[in-house]
Amino acid sequence: MNEILDKKYSRKAFLLTVVLIAIALILVRYFVLPSIDVNIKTGWLVFFTNITDGLLVSLLVTVFIGLFIFWITPDVIKEEKIEIKEPRELPELFDRSFPSTDLWWYKGGCGRYFRTKTLPQMASWARKNSLSREIIAVILDPTDSELCDSHANYRRSTASSGSEKSKWDADKVRTELCATVVTALAYQQAEPMLRISLYLCSHYSAFRIDLSKDNAIITKEDRNAPAIVCSPNTHFYKSYKDEIVLSSRQSKRVPEIKSQNIRLDTIDNIQVSKMLKEVGILLPDCSDDFYHQVAVICKEKINPYG
Repeated sequence: MNEILDKKYSRKAFLLTVVLIAIALILVRYFVLPSIDVNIKTGWLVFFTNITDGLLVSLLVTVFIGLFIFWITPDVIKEEKIEIKEPRELPELFDRSFPSTDLWWYKGGCGRYFRTKTLPQMASWARKNSLSREIIAVILDPTDSELCDSHANYRRSTASSGSEKSKWDADKVRTELCATVVTALAYQQAEPMLRISLYLCSHYSAFRIDLSKDNAIITKEDRNAPAIVCSPNTHFYKSYKDEIVLSSRQSKRVPEIKSQNIRLDTIDNIQVSKMLKEVGILLPDCSDDFYHQVAVICKEKINPYG
């Protein structure tokens, strides 16, 4: 029951089914059966009497079963939890973590969900709660042409690549990465409650790690693949945390920029080029059209997993 009610999509289907079954049983009990046997009592008083008796018995039985299960469940199982989640469960899982966590560590590829969902949500909740939050992100290095090409080849091989509006190539990877860098730099300037550290690594992985105070969510670049969710008390949660720390130490840290008043909704190719050069991301082969595409992605803020 806990598994059914914990998932939004299954919870709706379950409650709807229960309501339909209850209506069917009421119709049978108070309309069909009395027509077969006239000795069966009907009426509102009988209905509420039966409901009261049933609720009382159900309440006592439910409390007894709940206490029994609580007593026999080992503490290790209560505290340590590793689950497999379907892709459609992930948005609700992320939304539950954003309001309460004071940290978010990310390690992945292009960071599209990170820049379009995680950063805005963390900034919003930091302002609402007036509490600072730590954000660490490790993404791919857009200046490494071979790395961008290899990652594009991998993305094209995944099952969900066919649903993308544009095909993956080295230019698309580089554009998405630069958009993530620019977005993170803009949030560093606009959101003083966020302590953002951005790193560029020279290798890619099939897995993405989103680690908050509540859990560690491990997903693949293939959006159709299930996710692994680890609670903070598990050994694997701490291992994934160490993985991000080790990756950040082997990566290049992106420095903060001195530019002020950067607005993502009005950013243009000139500002994008200036920001990237200021932090040492030099792309000599890229034209003004490339920086324009990066600016468009930053302004559109489209969540590809929404």
